[in-house]
Amino acid sequence: MKTSNDQNLMKGIMSAAYHVRQAYGPGLPESAYQFALVDELRSRGIQAERKGADRTGVLVEDHLLLGLRCVDRITAGHSKQMSSSLRKSRFKQGLLLNFNSTFIRQGAYPVSL
Repeated sequence: MKTSNDQNLMKGIMSAAYHVRQAYGPGLPESAYQFALVDELRSRGIQAERKGADRTGVLVEDHLLLGLRCVDRITAGHSKQMSSSLRKSRFKQGLLLNFNSTFIRQGAYPVSL
């Protein structure tokens, strides 16, 4: 069962992602969303840093990896990439966020090992 800290963190992440999506809209490069989301999370007091060779990953509170995408739909390939990133970084939880979704909640896909 998720702790209230995990639930509060997820609410904060989703709220920040919603704010970024509302401010910038769809269609930007994934790296633009990454910079904006890291800034928004930090402004909310949530520790966040850019991560990953593709520069679309965000490490949140040293234990949750976010994979940012701006695609028509998340595919099995995106999930496999996220799983691979989780294994390489030795984290167990990840969240794929698709900034091209009409609603950010519809574009959120949890990934865990």
